[in-house]
Parts: sequence; structure tokens; C-alpha cells
Amino acid sequence: MSVSSVAPRVVIKRREQITALPLYYYGDLQMKRGGEQDFKNFFAELRGCTIFLYADSKHDSYSEKVHLQDMKAITLHKASMRSSSMIYILRLQNEEIHLKIDSQEAGEEWRGFITTVAYGPVSFQLHIPQDLQLLPGQMVRIQNVLEQEIQRIDSFHASEFSDPLSFPQTIPDEAYEDVVVQMPPCFCTVSREEAETMLEDHPEYGSVILRPATDGINYAVTIRQLFDRNSVIKHYRVCSQNRSFVIELNSPVTVSNLDDVVQYFLKETSHRLKPFVQPQNYDSLIVRPSERIILPRSPSAATASKARVTPTVQSPTLLAAQPSSPRRSPVLIHTPEDEADYIVPDVM
Repeated sequence: MSVSSVAPRVVIKRREQITALPLYYYGDLQMKRGGEQDFKNFFAELRGCTIFLYADSKHDSYSEKVHLQDMKAITLHKASMRSSSMIYILRLQNEEIHLKIDSQEAGEEWRGFITTVAYGPVSFQLHIPQDLQLLPGQMVRIQNVLEQEIQRIDSFHASEFSDPLSFPQTIPDEAYEDVVVQMPPCFCTVSREEAETMLEDHPEYGSVILRPATDGINYAVTIRQLFDRNSVIKHYRVCSQNRSFVIELNSPVTVSNLDDVVQYFLKETSHRLKPFVQPQNYDSLIVRPSERIILPRSPSAATASKARVTPTVQSPTLLAAQPSSPRRSPVLIHTPEDEADYIVPDVM
């Protein structure tokens, strides 16, 4: 696929826990809705007949989505004829969407996949457009997507419709969404070294971090324990198997979700460990349009705070601005870089 950024495999796996819709295509694009002046940058995934839009390729949770049910038409904007970028106008049932793709090749692929899975009363009935200008390998991928989408729809309506192309106007994509709960609050998209630093610099925020493993597929748990006057950092591997998770100890422990992974470590240490959760700052005043607010000429950080929405994923960069508590000399238990060597938690 012609994309400038690719989502890490662990991010794709986490998105599959939020929605079970099949992933057909992905890449960078810009979008604006009817009435908006400027395009906004997104990392987009075409899942089923829905486009999920993320702030970037590393975000787990989508910020917007576009349903392609009852799409009436897709046309090329006139401005695209004088530019290397492609701008497509999607006419949906109740709105108009503009998609801008930086290259002509990627734009043609997006058009091919969208028009293949989108459907409407007349114009679109799950077929591959005959005017696509793509390479044979790209056409094979679109043909495979067409077959998958027909099978997906047919599986929903097999009891009512003998013809897989004879289906009602709406397909329940929402039935795929929110199949599991969100990630635990102590999940952070950080490396092993960053997790160690976060726990040592801010023990007041907690002592357990759930994070992606270095293999990019599984997960890992990093904990900080106190023994006498020293702190000890330990790492544990958590493998995803089917719809369960296995904590790789001397006697492996299998749990049903990632929340239970965190709870296991808390219970095994008699709740002396706490999930690492960074506190967030919020404003407590809503300014009415009729009110006049006089700000100082040179506002300081203390007098001109801004509200921040609580992020889904904690970032180590936000912690840099927080005051560090006195650090004790840590005793770091390092294991090989591939995290093949983990240890059994100490019960305190």
C-alpha cells in the first residue's frame, strides 16, 4: 500500500479489540466535511464499509468515522486535475465528504477500495469499477476485498436473503464495535526504558505500567517494588492468545482481558502495587459570552492554565513537566532486549 506511515502491529491488534470489522485498506489522508474550510490530517482505516479516522498511526481510538452506506456518488474534484494530489467528493445520504490524498496512485487505490465496498440504492452494488487504473497486484487485492465483504454481508443475512447482493439498505457495522472494554488506565505506549524512568521519577502516580512488548505484538508489565531502602524494577511478558491473555510466569496464568492482567499483579502483591495513572488538570470555570475576562499582559503557567482532555494513552513527554520526587537509587533488573527472560512477581 502506498502510505507514508504504517500503524505498528500492536496498535492494529488493539484496534481489532475495539472493532472487529475487517481491515481492507489504510493510509494517510486529509478530510473535511461540507461547510468546513480547511482539511484535517488523519490516519485512516477502511474497515468493512466504514472509514475510521485516527489522529495519527499510533492512536488506538478513532476520533471520527464515515459510514459509506447509501453512498450516492464519488467524484473527482476539479482542482485535482491541476495538482499531484487527488481530492474526491463523497456524496452520502445526509452530507458531503471531501477526501484529499497526496499522490495519484494512493488516491486511485482509495477510490478503488471505497467504490468496491460502498453501496447505495442504484449506483453502488458491491462491484469493482471498470475504470480503475491500477496494477494487476492491486486489482487482485481489491478482488479479495470484494469477496470478503460479500461473505461478511451474507453471514449477517443468510437466513433472510439467498442472494448476497440482495440486502437491506443498512448493514449493522455497529454490531462489530466496542466488543471489549477500553485499555486499562495504566496502559502507556512507551518502551521498557521509558517505563522504568516514569516509575522512578513519579512513584506517587503508581507502580504498575502495562505497555507494548518490544516484539510489537504482545504486551509487557513493568512494576516498581520497594525493598528496604531500594526500589526494584521488574518486567513480565503478557502474550495474547485468541481472546485471552497469558502472563508468562513459572506457572503461566491465563486471564480473559488486560484489566484482569493488572488486577492479578495487584492481588499477588496484596495491593501494595498501584496502577500508574498520571493526574490531569482541568479548568473549573465556564466563561459566558457576555462576561469580560481581563488577562494579565504576561500570563504565567500558574495564572493562565488551559483545560486538557484526559488522553486515552499516557505519554512520557507529559511527565517531563511534572516535578520529580526525591529518587532512591534504583536496582534495575534488566533482561535481554527481546524480553525473553521474565521473572516471577514477589508477594509482599
